[in-house]
Amino acid sequence: MRYVCHQCGKTFSAYRVAPKYCSAACYGKSCRSPVSELRVIKLYQSGMTLDEVARATSSTAKVCSNILIRNLIPKRLAEMRKPTTGKRHRNWKGDTASYSAFHARVHKRLGKAMRCDRCGLKEASRRCEWANLTGRYNDIDDYKMMCVPCHRRYDAARARRSRGEDVCRVCGGPARIKGLCKTHYHREWKRNRRKERSA
Repeated sequence: MRYVCHQCGKTFSAYRVAPKYCSAACYGKSCRSPVSELRVIKLYQSGMTLDEVARATSSTAKVCSNILIRNLIPKRLAEMRKPTTGKRHRNWKGDTASYSAFHARVHKRLGKAMRCDRCGLKEASRRCEWANLTGRYNDIDDYKMMCVPCHRRYDAARARRSRGEDVCRVCGGPARIKGLCKTHYHREWKRNRRKERSA
């Protein structure tokens, strides 16, 4: 009996009842590209994107891309995306962000802390950090570069002030006498004693 191939249109004879394809090659072609290659090319050349062509032909962007590659059709460059940082980002939380997110913003905007603004340290051997000055973490202008010891002392002094305790005006430790901690009071006392003896 004679049949017509569904893929290439040739007539062929077969012993099987109602075959659809004349050969395994035609069957393979029908399985590989159920999408019309000519239609994909026309839609793409009309100005549609790969995603739009895939939606129009009920296939995927990868299938359409492979069709274009097989037919040696150059792809258009994708448009540059708009920057999605800051308020334009879909996960932007504003003032309700976490402590680490505020510090990440500071690092991104101001860069890495390289020196200490309190003690003047510029050595690479000691680590420096961005220290918040008043507790307004969302304000990027409210940060200063400090080495780790200065940062810890500053935070401890701020915590003591908030509790109403007296703070040493030199190191930020707990103040004992005349606004100084025990160590700095003794140093000042010794300095004054030396001045009295030399005079």
